[in-house]
Amino acid sequence: MKSPSMESPAKDHSGTSAPASPSLHGRKSKGRNLEYQGLLEAGPDAILVVDVSRKIVLVNVQAEILFGYGRKELIGCPADILVSEHSRRRYAEQYFPFQAAGRENPSVVGLDLFGLRKDGSEFPAEIRLSPLDTKDRVLIISAIRDISGRRRTEEDLRRFASIVMCSDDAIIGKTLEGIITSWNAAAERMYGYLASEVIGKPVSMLVPINHPDEIPEILECLKRGEIVDHFETIRIRKSGEEFPIEITISPIRDAMERITGASIIGRDISERKRREQDLARLAAVVESSDDAIIGRLLDGTVTNWNTAAQRIYGYSASEIVGKPTSVLFSPAHLAEIAEMLEKIKRGEIVKRSDAIRMRHDGNELHVALTHTPIKNTEGRVIGISTVARDITESKRLEQQLRKVQKMESIGLLAGGIAHDINNLLSVILGYSEILLESIPHDSKMHSQCEEIKKAGDRAASLTGQLLAFSRQQALAPKILNLNEVVAETEKMLRRLIGENIDVRTTLDPTLGNVKADPGQIGQVIMNLVVNARDAMPEGGKLVIETSNAVLDDEAAVRHPPLSAGRYILLTVSDSGIGMDEETQTHIFEPFFTTKEIGKGTGLGLSTVYGVVKQSGGTVWVYSELGHGSVFKIYLPRVDEATLQSLPTELATHLSRGTETILLVEDEDSVRKLTQSLLEDAGYKVIEARSGDEALEVTARNSGPIHLLLSDIVMPGMNGPDLGERLAVTNPEMKILYMSGYTSTFANYNKLIDRCVKLIQKPFSRPTLLRTLREVLESPVEVQPT
Repeated sequence: MKSPSMESPAKDHSGTSAPASPSLHGRKSKGRNLEYQGLLEAGPDAILVVDVSRKIVLVNVQAEILFGYGRKELIGCPADILVSEHSRRRYAEQYFPFQAAGRENPSVVGLDLFGLRKDGSEFPAEIRLSPLDTKDRVLIISAIRDISGRRRTEEDLRRFASIVMCSDDAIIGKTLEGIITSWNAAAERMYGYLASEVIGKPVSMLVPINHPDEIPEILECLKRGEIVDHFETIRIRKSGEEFPIEITISPIRDAMERITGASIIGRDISERKRREQDLARLAAVVESSDDAIIGRLLDGTVTNWNTAAQRIYGYSASEIVGKPTSVLFSPAHLAEIAEMLEKIKRGEIVKRSDAIRMRHDGNELHVALTHTPIKNTEGRVIGISTVARDITESKRLEQQLRKVQKMESIGLLAGGIAHDINNLLSVILGYSEILLESIPHDSKMHSQCEEIKKAGDRAASLTGQLLAFSRQQALAPKILNLNEVVAETEKMLRRLIGENIDVRTTLDPTLGNVKADPGQIGQVIMNLVVNARDAMPEGGKLVIETSNAVLDDEAAVRHPPLSAGRYILLTVSDSGIGMDEETQTHIFEPFFTTKEIGKGTGLGLSTVYGVVKQSGGTVWVYSELGHGSVFKIYLPRVDEATLQSLPTELATHLSRGTETILLVEDEDSVRKLTQSLLEDAGYKVIEARSGDEALEVTARNSGPIHLLLSDIVMPGMNGPDLGERLAVTNPEMKILYMSGYTSTFANYNKLIDRCVKLIQKPFSRPTLLRTLREVLESPVEVQPT
């Protein structure tokens, strides 16, 4: 486009050339031109004065600035050059009324179009066309205003209005008095009111009646120009339903920065509150759980750590969160991590019934684990949730149970073997005694028979220990005080253990009583002391203590199979070499010994175990290598008082008799031996192999039967049942039972309580005859029915 300065000189309506200087009508109008020019410069808008042919006559400074032309470039040029091409037609149409009106003054015309600057840029413009009254021609004043800013504001307002209407949050406008002025679509959905139902009404209608009205306080904040940010409160829907909401309230200012109202943005947080409540409940469950619940990332970094995890592993949350879970693994178990991670990444749940982990203090613990993948909303695995249950105690109890079961199994085997051996030993010892009496003392055969009898005695001692371990030996329990047993045993102990061991006793003077066999309890103490002596070859300290003990439910769980209650505690401790854990698991087993071959039978502690168990108690050992050992024996406490028992002395001449003895024994060799011993002592013997046979021979016997000598355990009818049946027809008959073991005899303890006499196999001839006379000379006992 050519510069306006290159155009032909402007011409007036008569066709003559117009002067180049600004003029309305030659020199006569010069003064008036200056007056017009002054008026044009005073206005804020760009002003063009054009004639009816749309040629520019006058311009002001604002026009030069707006369009980028100099004044000389514009004068005489058509005004169309300042209008964009797509607006020129409309611009020309607006001039038609002025051109047709002649000297009449048409109305002022306003229009919006796009202006065109010298640099070719366009801008939105508002133009007002008005006639200028002159005497010689028609002129039009064009007042032009750049409305780019206003258009931007309008566009911003339209965009803002669109955002407001499309927002998921309720957006509400109100006055400072709390009157609703605007209401978007989200507000309609959230509150249930249409805009027509709420605009012009107080915003307090949205506040529940029973809820504190915080609106006055909010209004005060707004008047001070403050923003109420993310305020949680309660609002009410049109239906009457209350719901939680988060609101942000901002003051609205006018052009003079005066606060005229407020904008409220409200977000329904019902779902968020439900999630928070669910999370709070879940967090409460996690914190109250007895199991450790641990959250971690796939790289092993700990993110969550509950109270149980702190208790089980020993780490506080501050010590472990943000660190790798590998600190909980011993080096030997680190390979588990990679294997577990591969399964977790595939979305699998990984369970382990028993895993080894490390506590903060360096100790190992057993845990049962469940690893569950944590997934995001897209289903991608982003972490691991681990539930760990401490099973260390249950593993310990399980090991103890296996140990008890093992001991029980060994005991049953040992008891069964001992029973059979006792029958054989009864024959060996019995005939050895008969031979010794019949062979001259100076004979070589007599000394050989003595060796046979000594070997049999040693074998009988071993079987007695086996029976003690298996809790199948015959006991004579009495009400006794352990202090008396310890004091009585202590006299022998000091001669037994030597001067290099310091023996101390601490006996509780208020000690309660127990029901046990005093001889067997004495043997228990002796065995423990001997075991302690052997553990202190260089000397040391041995302490024997007695005390009352009460076990609650928790303590009883740690000492199976004891139940909660009152006990008497016997403790024997030494400062010897101690034992490792492996040795402690075997010390009560028969024939287990750490001594050299030939230095011990391995039955000392197994005897302790059997006697204590058969007495209703339990024995525990605590030991560490280099720190000695402590044996604790718990025996049930009884409230009965001790009885002073007088020793019974039988004269030698009473070992013989003439009474009739009914001998019932299913083992042929034992029966024949016993019959021979009794007949040699002057007794009349009626023999039977079983209870049924005994009833038959008794029915055929016409004379009295003075004593029943019967084995307890026999095929078919047992000894006690036989005794009860014979007592009906033979009320004066005495009873003496024989037994190699007693575990299968359910009424054993009941018979002992009724003073029924029992002799333990294998027995010697003097023992049998003395016991026989003792029973025959005793008062008649009422037999159980």
